[in-house]
Amino acid sequence: MMSLEQYRLERKKSLATKRGTPAPSQTQTAEESSKNPTGPVKGWVLIDDKQRVPEIPEDDVDDSVMNWVLRHERTSFAVRVIAAAMGYAGVTLWLNAIRATAHLWFVWILIIVQFALYFSIFFAGYRRAVVCGLNKHISFLIFPVLTILGRVNDWELAIIPMTVIVMLIVSARTREVSDGARSILSGDSGTGDHDPSDDEDWTAPTPESMLSDQQWSAIDGEACRVTDFTPLGSSVQDGKVLAHDRSTPYASVTLECRKLPNPVIGFVTHKVDFANLWAAFEDRGVANDEEVIVIWSIRHYKSPYGGLKRVLPKMWVMVCRSGALELMVDPESSPELKGMARWEAEKPIAEWKPDVME
Repeated sequence: MMSLEQYRLERKKSLATKRGTPAPSQTQTAEESSKNPTGPVKGWVLIDDKQRVPEIPEDDVDDSVMNWVLRHERTSFAVRVIAAAMGYAGVTLWLNAIRATAHLWFVWILIIVQFALYFSIFFAGYRRAVVCGLNKHISFLIFPVLTILGRVNDWELAIIPMTVIVMLIVSARTREVSDGARSILSGDSGTGDHDPSDDEDWTAPTPESMLSDQQWSAIDGEACRVTDFTPLGSSVQDGKVLAHDRSTPYASVTLECRKLPNPVIGFVTHKVDFANLWAAFEDRGVANDEEVIVIWSIRHYKSPYGGLKRVLPKMWVMVCRSGALELMVDPESSPELKGMARWEAEKPIAEWKPDVME
């Protein structure tokens, strides 16, 4: 398990390793650093007391993604354990009410369901306790004991509520994330074909990030060029989206947009949007003389769907000829292109638009 501070350190080392060894003029050993009267080099950090590599700022991207993961893991656990506890209570009451009159086969089905819900309460608690930092061996001792004690007489009336309440409090206070989320957040599972940081003239940017609808709304309705698409452990196989887990966004995209002064990183959290981006980048592919343009919006749904915008896909994905974005957003761009010639230059070659959008 890892805390927010540990995550930042691990991500910094992971990204620095991905960039490779810096140019000789920018590489400095610890011994050379001690002889350098000017002190640390701005924009570079010393890794393992041996080599200077580009500094990865602890920017809003790290914070927003980490907080999103923490929030969703907490919510997911709370929903699971409360649903299991309520389901167990309901099945138990129902079973007690019909045990004497119901058919034996039906009673046994309810008993099986009752036990499944009962054990799921403590299993969910065990897994969450390990994520929260409790020693795995100690957790493996505590929760089986609680499971057994809960079956003694009516002790379940105290054991189950106590376990649920204590674990909800511990879960809400933790700053740890699961191993699955850690492997994604540390940058070990990216599958993008090209990393701009591999270019010699690359400099570490400090882009803004967009995760929630409120953040994405800054570019609502704007055409944006996608310069990088990186699945975060998720994929599409046989038309079905295979998510890495429920706590991690499906992918990240780097966008260039006229409305924003710098490139911005957006996180894709709807599976339809992810599937459409996957279709453009992975299934179809993007040629050297093409570019992918997306329009994110919650204001262009067909009339019956307007009230469901929180749960609907929001991206219109297009593959266009290179330079199409400038033609779309700037009437002064390429003034020699007019009428049908301009339309042919900027129209999509292929597009994926959710059915619920106008």
